[in-house]
Order: sequence, then C-alpha cells, then structure tokens
Amino acid sequence: MKLFLLSAFLMIILFQLTAQKPSNNTFFHDKNAWNSFADTTKARVILDTIKVLTYAGDFQRGIELSRWAIGLSKESDTLMAKAQYALGKLKLSAGDLDSSKYYLDKNINFVLKHFGRENEFYANTINAIGIYNLNKGNYSEAINKYREALSINQKIKDPNDLQIANNYNNIGVVYYQLQQLDSVSYYLQKALNIKLLN
Repeated sequence: MKLFLLSAFLMIILFQLTAQKPSNNTFFHDKNAWNSFADTTKARVILDTIKVLTYAGDFQRGIELSRWAIGLSKESDTLMAKAQYALGKLKLSAGDLDSSKYYLDKNINFVLKHFGRENEFYANTINAIGIYNLNKGNYSEAINKYREALSINQKIKDPNDLQIANNYNNIGVVYYQLQQLDSVSYYLQKALNIKLLN
C-alpha cells in the first residue's frame, strides 16, 4: 500500500512538473504545505521525482531538480551523494559529457571523503564514469572503471544482484566496441546468467 501511495504521489508531482514549471521552487500551490517539510524530506521527494523524470526521458527537468536537491541536501551526506550522482548521470544521459564528468568527479571526491570506496555511491559513480569513457572512445579506461565498479559490487552485494549483471554487461559492450568477441561472449553470458535468476 505504501508503494502504491508513493507511486501515486510521484505521478501527481510529475503531472504538475509537466503542466508548469515550479514557481519559487515549489511543487505545491500551497507553499506553506511544501515549506513545512524539512529540507531532507524535500530532497528525498525530489530525488524520487528525478527517477520518474529520468525514466520518462526528461533529462533537462531532472537536471534542474538535481541542482535543487543538492541545495536541500547540505545536512545529509547520503542525500548529497545521491543528488550529485543524479546530476552527473543526467548530464551524461543528456549528452553533455564534459559537464557530466565534472559532476561525477566532484561526487567521487565527496564520496571518498564521507564514505570511502566500498559502497554503492562510489560503485555507481565509477560505473557512470565508465559510461563517460565509453562515450568518449576511451575503451581501456572504460573497462578499468567498469571492473572497479564490479569489484566493489561483488564485495557489497549479493552475487546475483542485477547491478553486478549490469557491470558484466557494460564490460561486454566495451569488448564489443573493441571487436574482442570471445570476451564479449564471456561477459554477456555472465550478465545473462544473473538476469535469468532474477
């Protein structure tokens, strides 16, 4: 039931976002209702909304909201890491590669300072830097980043976690670009094996 209510709430927010731009950084017509929430609560709602916008392909609106979420996340290292990652990943999805690299590097430094290396924030950001390198044609660096993300995920996640399958898939894609078909087959089969279990 909670998941349904959250989904319904996010869809209402998405509708409001597409109907009009937020004025004075508020989703609600009743500004007092929105302003009564703590900044961290607002940041969580915005980050969930960004997921919906990303799924819908509205990267520009997601970028705007990511910046807002960063401003609201100053009291929570976890939310700041998620918001900075979202901004870098959205810039990457929008094709703004150099800007995405700036924000992803900024998030790596933040995550290292506050959480260290062996955590989901670091693994996700390193994976996104791998995507950046793939898009730039830096294949050896992309493989290095994907392998680093895979190594971390193998330590912190269940062996059959879909994120590990995603890491194998990404490595396979780079080997495809390099026309190393034996490696492509090896990594894509490992990804498929995990995906079939889920």
